[in-house]
Amino acid sequence: MKRGLATLMVTVGLPLAAAVGSFEFHKMKLGDLPKEYISGNHGNGGPSSWKITEIELPGELDPKTTYKRRILAHTGKNNDDQHYPVLLYGAKEFSDMRLNARVRITGGKGTQAVGICFGAADDKNFFLLALKPSTRRVYATDVQNGAISSGHVSELPVTNDGWYELAITCRDRRVSFLINGKSYPSVETPTPLKGKVGFWTRADTACEIAKFEVGKPVSIAQQVVQSVSRTNKHVKNLKLFAIADNAKAPTLAASTTGTGIGKPAEEPEDIKKTLTDGTVFYTETKNATQVTMPVRDKDGDIIAAAVINLEKSVLANRDLYRARASAVVIDLGKRIQDKRQLFE
Repeated sequence: MKRGLATLMVTVGLPLAAAVGSFEFHKMKLGDLPKEYISGNHGNGGPSSWKITEIELPGELDPKTTYKRRILAHTGKNNDDQHYPVLLYGAKEFSDMRLNARVRITGGKGTQAVGICFGAADDKNFFLLALKPSTRRVYATDVQNGAISSGHVSELPVTNDGWYELAITCRDRRVSFLINGKSYPSVETPTPLKGKVGFWTRADTACEIAKFEVGKPVSIAQQVVQSVSRTNKHVKNLKLFAIADNAKAPTLAASTTGTGIGKPAEEPEDIKKTLTDGTVFYTETKNATQVTMPVRDKDGDIIAAAVINLEKSVLANRDLYRARASAVVIDLGKRIQDKRQLFE
């Protein structure tokens, strides 16, 4: 029986744990994969060919900088659209987790698609997040006894270099995900997901996986804050405060470091005022300028207060700091689309 899927919002999680060493492709030998990787498929034909190869990879922070890196590649030759290659890591099973991957499609004569599978019992039973760039579609779906359910379909963001950064959070029955920093509504499965993790593709799709990590689940808000802190050169650190349902005082919902989540705000009255009427606060120190600004959802409602520590600049004045902080909260509001993505 195919499992049905319902649209939900994301859960709140824990800080990301260290990645599993077995997925460190850059440390593997070129050519065949280690024996703990199991190649199979849930369609026509037999197992496909996966191998470790080496490419020039653009940097995650500076795409103009490239470096040689060993990656996982699918090199199958069967272009039958009903051929679905699967590669599972067979040495361990995972339940509550966060998966991070960097993938791209480089060619193929059949239908081109690539995905991450988890909660897998084998190569014919698992949950799948699949990308089909040619139609700009994302599929969050179930594979049961080899049959793919209709699942939940979303629009895939545009990418200039073909690479997609995936951050998937799985907690109990809920699965949520970010693609290139964009958040999506999560889906719910009838039973908790537990099993093997791995990779999926279709027909003879030529694809590459440059990163794959598994750790503890992390909320959408936490993932977004860490992404903004990492990629915005003006941000020294960033914290998000909000008032959870049935609570009176603001608490920390996300931070650059991922520590202190759930603790009360250090300056609750200022935070409350920002959350209530959008008041902006400035604090000057020797090394940074701190700006507290409201974060608004897609409807314009205030859902959080962002405390942003900006790098000091000799040429900057208050208007410039405000503009830089405004850019940060606008970005946060686009990526965190609902207050429920801050709290469970």
